[in-house]
Amino acid sequence: MVPIIGLDNSNLTGSSTSSTIPAGTFAATQPERLVKTISKALDIDDYSSIVNWELELFDIQPAQLGGLDK
Repeated sequence: MVPIIGLDNSNLTGSSTSSTIPAGTFAATQPERLVKTISKALDIDDYSSIVNWELELFDIQPAQLGGLDK
């Protein structure tokens, strides 16, 4: 399963935006939109206070049978 943020190709548009995430921090190595979304959900104003995270995605759709005869 491809992570949802992996589908973000906004950096391919050629438009350069200045990042508000301090260089040299863990957050600077992550997609900016993801950092801002997680920070907003956790009410974090200082992005450099994020030292690491572990995110896991899982499918919540019920299992289904598939194949040529289904």
